[in-house]
Parts: sequence; C-alpha cells; structure tokens
Amino acid sequence: MNNMQGNKYLLQLAADLSRDPELRDRITKDPSAVIEEYGISPVAQAILRTRDTDQIAGEIAREAREIIARLRDQPPIVMMPWPTNQPTITPPLSPSSGPVNTPISVTVRGTLFSSKATLSFSIAGTTVNATNVVVNTNSEGQSTMTATVVFTTAGVYDVAVTNLGGGTALLSAGFTVTDPAKR
Repeated sequence: MNNMQGNKYLLQLAADLSRDPELRDRITKDPSAVIEEYGISPVAQAILRTRDTDQIAGEIAREAREIIARLRDQPPIVMMPWPTNQPTITPPLSPSSGPVNTPISVTVRGTLFSSKATLSFSIAGTTVNATNVVVNTNSEGQSTMTATVVFTTAGVYDVAVTNLGGGTALLSAGFTVTDPAKR
C-alpha cells in the first residue's frame, strides 16, 4: 500500500524487517538500496537517518493513523473479518457467594477479558466495583480474573466484566451475598 504521496510506508519496511532476516542483512549492508527499493519518502528517510527511535515510532504511528483513516472510508472489509472483543463469563464464579462487610477474593473465568477489564456487581440500582483486579488471558482467549470485593447489602447480584475498549459480559444472578446477622 502506498501513502497519499505515492511512497511506500515506513511501517511496511519495519514490518518486513521484523519478519525477514534476509532483508535485515540487506539493509545492514546497503541501507540506501533497500530504502530506495521501498520508495520511502524523503521525510521518512530523514527520520530514519536520525536513528531516533521516538521519531521513527512517531512516523510509523502517523502512517498507521493515515492507513486506518483511508480504510475507514472503504467498504466493510475492514470491519467485518476482525473478531469481536466481546467477553463471556463461564459460570459459576468462585466462590459464588459470600457474607456482607467482608473482603471476598473472587475468581471469574471466561473468554476475551482485556488486561484492563473491570468487574462489577449490581443489584436494584446499586453497583459495587471490585478492586485489585488481575486478568490473565491466554493465546486462545481463555481468561481468568481475580479481584476483591466488599458488599454492604445482602442479595443476589448480577455480575459484569467490562473490557476497556468496549464489550461487556453479563451473568445474571451470578453472586449471592448473605447477611449472617439476619439468619
């Protein structure tokens, strides 16, 4: 793909360098030939010559934004094939119940929890947010979240895992809070 000035992207060169040991050897021996072969713009060439990684990364980020902006205006090939980041919760939570006014360490299992996902519990218009949330998601999308939560009201709570970039998994009536003083 070429940029708006007809030059190839520095981003493409960087991607190819990360995958192709032969290209890395060629650029080490004759950087000018590889840069010319890739049709890198004079501006990007000047940035490369500085060897300033922050400037190089900035130019690659600018190019990525340009690519996304161009693709956004094209038919839905960009949006359709990409997988969703919609998480799911696999019941039950561990534990699935606990007492009021006591810190409870909860484990939630499911799929596609982002590293910055949040965990919340809701009942009758009240939401309780978990703290100390730690998420582990393997390469197959299987996720485990551990967190601490303290409830002040007994009842049956709905559970929500919300990914930072969007997508929420809901488990209705997924956690029961008891009040031992009211037995």
